[in-house]
Amino acid sequence: MESDPDRDVQYAVFSRHRLHYGRLFFEVIAFSVIVLLLGTIVSLSLPSAWRPVLDVGGGGALLMTAFIAHRLNRQEEAYARLLSRIEAGRPGWHASPVVGGLSSRHAMPIALACGALSIAVLGLWVATS
Repeated sequence: MESDPDRDVQYAVFSRHRLHYGRLFFEVIAFSVIVLLLGTIVSLSLPSAWRPVLDVGGGGALLMTAFIAHRLNRQEEAYARLLSRIEAGRPGWHASPVVGGLSSRHAMPIALACGALSIAVLGLWVATS
């Protein structure tokens, strides 16, 4: 069994990129949620007239986080498909698990978007009442 050095380097680079996007997916979500929680704590000391504006801003920021998480997940899946193509051509290599279908990585951006919209709508509702 001969080893192709170019293919091995390509596999290592794709693997590092996939791992990078996988970690970044969770780091972006965690950072945004922590910032949102800190913003909520700070907003408790502000006048109540500011709260609708902060709700809409926080909802918008969380919606952007959902979009970024969705894009990071798609990028990681693209690298997973590239890795599985390389693995398919290698005898004796165990194939990576198939990526796709409904998973927590697909549900998380949807949940973030729903939370963001509910926060923003609540802020608008409070502002109009």
